Amino acid sequence: MSIIAVLDLVKLSKVKMHGLARYCPQFPCGSDTVARPPRPRSVRYLLEHRSTCKTYTSGDTPLAALYRMYEFFLLADTVRLREEIEDFYERSKWPIHKIPDPMDADPERYAVLSVMTCMLMLAVNDKVRHGVPRGGLGVLYSQEQIQRYRRHAKFERQPTWALKVPPLKHVLQIPTAYGQVPKSLKNADHDFWMKNILCYTPHVYFI
Repeated sequence: MSIIAVLDLVKLSKVKMHGLARYCPQFPCGSDTVARPPRPRSVRYLLEHRSTCKTYTSGDTPLAALYRMYEFFLLADTVRLREEIEDFYERSKWPIHKIPDPMDADPERYAVLSVMTCMLMLAVNDKVRHGVPRGGLGVLYSQEQIQRYRRHAKFERQPTWALKVPPLKHVLQIPTAYGQVPKSLKNADHDFWMKNILCYTPHVYFI
């Protein structure tokens, strides 16, 4: 697909420029990226190729978006991670608890994906708590509208499958962009540690 065709597709779908990642398929031509869940590179590969990996999971679905969050987190690309979460927030017809089970055969990838649903939930619920309805970013609301939305706000929850993903058998360390990992569990993210993953809490909240 030419770059012109890609840009036309972006304009038609009204996604932001950072959404181009979802139209850059990492699968070879002719592969079935629609009928089956995406399968990006492994945790180890992404950690070892942070400076060179430039292709991401394609697709405009909740599951494809979750895989991109997984990729951006492991690549320590905070900006794109938050943009992907913000884009998900704008999709009011994408409830988090309905993200389908990827049934990923890679234990490490499956574990990270499960915790990313928690990070997504926390970021989305933070906005909901502040009276910003999903799909309503960039809209100016009166204090009366904000208070009314807060009273009737519906908070998101994780998918059932994510809660059932077992912890890894061995500790998986995910360093920051500067190669740092928590030296004690006091500084480690609790939700990741529940899956035996040692890392700092990623920056998932957006303005």
